Amino acid sequence: MGKRIEGILHMVGGAGETSYASNSRFQEKVLHMAKPILEEAIGGVYMSMLPERMAVVDLGCSSGPNTLEVVSEVLDVIGKLRRSLGCQEIPDILFFLNDLPGNDFNHVFRSLGEYKRKVEEEKGNLLVPYYVVGVPGSFYGRLFPCQSVHFFNASCCLNWLSQVPEGEQGVLLNNKNIYVAETSPLEVVKAYQDRHQRDLSEFLRCRHAELSYGATMVLSFLGRKGSYPPSGDVGYIFGLLAEALSALVSQGIIEEDKLVTFNLPYYSPSMEEVKAVIHGEDLFDLEQAQIFETNWDPFDDSDDDSAAFDSIVSGKNVAGHVRAALQPLIAEHFGDAILDELFSIYAANVSRHLLQLKSKHCILVISLKKEADGDGAAAWLHCNNATDQWRMLLHRRILKSLGLESICVSDLLSKVFRVGRLGVQKALRSMHHRVLWKGMSMRVEEVLHMVGGAGQTSYASNSKFQEKALLMTKPVLDDAIGGVYKSLLPVKMVVADLGCSSGPSTFVVMSEVLDVVSDLRRSLQERREPPEIQFFLNDLPGNDFNHVFRSLGEYKRKVEQEKGNLLVPYYVVGVPGSFYGRLFPRRSVHFFHCSGCLNWLSQVPQGLDTERGASLNNKNIYITETSPPEVVKAYQQQFQRDLSEFLRCRHAELSYEGRLVISFGGTKSNCPPCGQMRYLWGLLAEALNALVIEGMIEEDKLVTFNLPRYAPSMEEVKAVIHGDGLFDVEEAQVFEANWDAFDDSDDDAAAFDSDLSGKNVAKYVRAAVQPLISEQFGDAILDELFSRYAANVSRHLLQQKSKHSVFVISLKKKKKKNESHLSAA
Repeated sequence: MGKRIEGILHMVGGAGETSYASNSRFQEKVLHMAKPILEEAIGGVYMSMLPERMAVVDLGCSSGPNTLEVVSEVLDVIGKLRRSLGCQEIPDILFFLNDLPGNDFNHVFRSLGEYKRKVEEEKGNLLVPYYVVGVPGSFYGRLFPCQSVHFFNASCCLNWLSQVPEGEQGVLLNNKNIYVAETSPLEVVKAYQDRHQRDLSEFLRCRHAELSYGATMVLSFLGRKGSYPPSGDVGYIFGLLAEALSALVSQGIIEEDKLVTFNLPYYSPSMEEVKAVIHGEDLFDLEQAQIFETNWDPFDDSDDDSAAFDSIVSGKNVAGHVRAALQPLIAEHFGDAILDELFSIYAANVSRHLLQLKSKHCILVISLKKEADGDGAAAWLHCNNATDQWRMLLHRRILKSLGLESICVSDLLSKVFRVGRLGVQKALRSMHHRVLWKGMSMRVEEVLHMVGGAGQTSYASNSKFQEKALLMTKPVLDDAIGGVYKSLLPVKMVVADLGCSSGPSTFVVMSEVLDVVSDLRRSLQERREPPEIQFFLNDLPGNDFNHVFRSLGEYKRKVEQEKGNLLVPYYVVGVPGSFYGRLFPRRSVHFFHCSGCLNWLSQVPQGLDTERGASLNNKNIYITETSPPEVVKAYQQQFQRDLSEFLRCRHAELSYEGRLVISFGGTKSNCPPCGQMRYLWGLLAEALNALVIEGMIEEDKLVTFNLPRYAPSMEEVKAVIHGDGLFDVEEAQVFEANWDAFDDSDDDAAAFDSDLSGKNVAKYVRAAVQPLISEQFGDAILDELFSRYAANVSRHLLQQKSKHSVFVISLKKKKKKNESHLSAA
């Protein structure tokens, strides 16, 4: 297994009995021990910078109850500091949760709603605005643009190596030990030490590049006190697992060769080893270094050193948290069949050990601070905005001239910026120019998502129509991207794709941006360093982000092969949440793209029932010619409110000169019931009605079912845009596309193969609405429903070849009177 583990390693996902979420008590205790150091480091960063926007990263976040602990800690510390300093300004905090692509990000993102409700109840109006996003990738490489992060936390994840160590003669020297043991030859010990040193060095170099001036980082390790690697307690804990594996070899359950070639990509360093790498790299100041101890059994909080009170229970507890961490590696190498038996034997081995000796883990916690290079000029240039630059400049000068403590200067700056931020921006403007020129009336958020995975009914397998829509909008997209880049020439460019879903079209906008920026750099003959592009892929929490993140490796390899050294550096982030609310800090995004997803409303419109509760839209599920005017008006008003809120949110998040390209499935007619959507959804309503007649679904369920979806006219869209007055319309175009995305013919004759076209249409509609239908009617009807729907569509296309209208609009943010381009990210 001498290969990079990035594609294999992850904690056990979900919330089952063997999951990390159910077996992460040990990691919870480590975070609790590190809390004072964590709080001091976070407070130090905030008080020294008072940033308008703060970027906080938790590396190796995993999934489970601890995943959001650092988020809570930061919110607590900053909330308390703001009160004590009397700060009026409210910072926006962007939290990046990082782990390898195999991590269960779906579980993390779907738990965010409950977490946010809980935090809002606890903190009320003391809560600062915050946003949570996910970052798939190895922290042994670059994950973020240069000097864009204020604080990193990495809790016990740096014990994992980037790969299994490889000595001169390979790993076979470590015969059946699986880790560094007392019987391991010196070559094996050295191979593990060297791998750890190389990995930690690379980690520090990457984080140094990504951290801003004065930023800090807290690292914790499962370590050892002794200087010789086999002397640590980790050697025992993995030695007992090796003993269990050997027992399965003796019983013929696993092959000996498999065990001989299995070594864990894990290392438990001493404090001296960690400090040696830090001092050797000379990139950080060591602020704090402490050692804590905790029992092997995370549920044993006793301080005595006697044998475990209940060694059998303790053995099972230890085996549970070890299994949650190692199961994917073991299953990859030995197969799934052995897992239960292996960890049953392992639990007994640990129990026997704890009956003789109550063992403790050694936890190393280290706080590091990045100082500016030289006189700090480079750091000043890379501050997130002009206000942060001025704060930093004042902070350093006041400290130097008056010898004040950091907290005194922060208090002074808080008062200065409370009354004079606009004046500060004016004072900096000329300098900055010279330096930087170069029945379901619910919110759909919890239910709606495209069908995940890569199966036959998934969105990934049925997104040809979306692919065609993106192709049609390409010229408008290219113009907008080019306009942003040429007007700003940003050092760091932030691009957000809203409603990204999961599948082959998810990365199309990324590819387009990379192409346009590369082409422009060549045509402009740029000699400066290429810009770093940060892509934020957004969708609702129910989206299959796991599928997206696990597809990134293949995408990156493909792009690198195609573009070679013309490829600019880029980083990909996942953003769970509704775009009908704020998703990003103020003025932090250069370009937004939103394709087809604004047809989805934030909720089923209210007012679709009479005062007595009777449905006004009786069994129609969408607007049709038989829908009463009240229903039409309810849909129109919900769309107008949603689009208005969307535009307000994006205007707040866009930087100066920022642009936004949005596309809709629309209607050419100003009469909503007259558009093509009445047929598309009317045929689905017809299929549902047939199932009611046959007793397969209840009539009441259909009567109360209405789609949270609306197809506007171009006039309706423009009316909202002009009414809000936040954007200039740069371009507006209308395209047409056949219902069947695989039919590329231009004629208006009936479909050539209506049966096939009916099935194609039914597949992409199912990929979009299946979760909503399952929620209302259950899963059992799905195959039958969409089989009938396909037949209905086929019949319709045999009579007339229907087309979708696609609207594409390019918008540019209007500049407010008191806003300068210094506010750009």
